[in-house]
Amino acid sequence: MMAKIRTQPNSLYGLPSPLQSNLLPPIVTNRNPTAQDTGYSYGQIWVNKLAGAVYILAQVSAGLAIWVAVGGGAVDVQTLTGNTGGIIPPTAGNINVVATGELTVAGAGSTLTISNTQYINATITTTDATPTTIYTLPLGGSAASVSIDVDFICRNVTDGGGAAYNVFGLVTTDGTTATEIGQESYISIESASLAQGDSLISVSANNALLRVIGVAGKTINWRVVGFFRSVS
Repeated sequence: MMAKIRTQPNSLYGLPSPLQSNLLPPIVTNRNPTAQDTGYSYGQIWVNKLAGAVYILAQVSAGLAIWVAVGGGAVDVQTLTGNTGGIIPPTAGNINVVATGELTVAGAGSTLTISNTQYINATITTTDATPTTIYTLPLGGSAASVSIDVDFICRNVTDGGGAAYNVFGLVTTDGTTATEIGQESYISIESASLAQGDSLISVSANNALLRVIGVAGKTINWRVVGFFRSVS
């Protein structure tokens, strides 16, 4: 007696005739998918053949696609971990990176840049003894007191040697005009070739000016680094 072979109904992957026509062919390209790649069905596979990475479309929400990395050499970041708070997973495919206080986070392309809005960093070169502004600090349209604590560092390119000045000062503004309060205090260390140089804080209109004084006939490279603080 011949054994009876049982067959199963057609299904996506079943015998005797898998319905291959129902499978979504993968998208094979030379880039990763982006949130703007929305015109595809859920479950669509995207292969970046250059990076060796594979993604699958998991969601389209508010006109943006969420592609989840499923393996390969360029797997998407899945979590972030800070100093406190443990592991942070994404919500709807996104992890927010925010700042508080004086810090800001600015995004452009695939880069997040963290900066301090009260940080001062500038350079200039002098060739004479004329007071020269290296940094201008606008004081804004509200009445405020502003403390300035900076280091001026310089190098005498012509003769060698250098100097450093730690300068602390206070300026106020009524929202229109700046006023320097008292005389700034400073600590200086300088070589003989910079004995005639100097640095100072002054005001002009509604700005605080950080200024340097070079040496006549000498090329001097300057840098100022520090912070300001304000209260209204």
